[in-house]
Amino acid sequence: MRSPCAFPSVHRTSETDWGYSTEDQKMSSIVDPTKEVLNKGFPYARAKVIGGCSTVNGMIYIRGQKADYDFWATQGPEYKIWDYDHCLEAFKAVENNARKSPDEEFKKYHGFNGLLNVQDSSNDNYDILKDIYKIANNLGIPYNNDFNGVKQNGVGEYQHTMKDGKRFSLADGYLTDALKKVETYPPSKPFEIGSPHGLSDDAAKFVAVNVKSFAHMLNIIWDEEKKDENVAIGVKYFYDGRVHESFIAPKGEVIICGGAINSPQIFNKTMN
Repeated sequence: MRSPCAFPSVHRTSETDWGYSTEDQKMSSIVDPTKEVLNKGFPYARAKVIGGCSTVNGMIYIRGQKADYDFWATQGPEYKIWDYDHCLEAFKAVENNARKSPDEEFKKYHGFNGLLNVQDSSNDNYDILKDIYKIANNLGIPYNNDFNGVKQNGVGEYQHTMKDGKRFSLADGYLTDALKKVETYPPSKPFEIGSPHGLSDDAAKFVAVNVKSFAHMLNIIWDEEKKDENVAIGVKYFYDGRVHESFIAPKGEVIICGGAINSPQIFNKTMN
């Protein structure tokens, strides 16, 4: 999974992929609308590893269309935070773009201090790609050096979620350091030299994040006193042979991060 060129090998592998496929779809032919054509289903990789699909995907860093975000925001006042300007600020906060000598326009659309590393290809373009760019330009298709910038049409090269020639997943950016964060309880208890881990016998050690592999989400636990508001207060999940419940701390929140398919699947299952 670390090797960028080896990402296809982790698709359709039971240890790393849920094995989903799209369904066959019948639709009117574009060539002859009086006839139907069959679009056959195809494998649709969804990761079941730490880091999610950022650990098994093709590492292309591409955002959605500006018009889509702005359309979501028109659905009501509570959706305003989903307009493009709000989402762009979130994208920039997450991103650590490694492009060398970025121009001012590039800086408007990218972040440089986030935890997700993004870079241009580490290899020079193949000569055949350079020829394709020239041909496209001759056909009136503009060159685009930033598909996450002011426009997304054109021909050019994608940026990738990579660092130093290796895949850089969300786990690399966010989880690795969080797992290293160790605190003690009680926090004021001084370390004692010679004790295991440098801690005294009555001091507990814990990390900021608790990761449980092979845990399967079952459903969301809702606040019974706020049924009309759909307030989540915890989750129910299957782990180590039995069902567990986990509740949020005061002022905490439940965040479902099952991906584009599994997140709504969990929500719909719970609501129904």
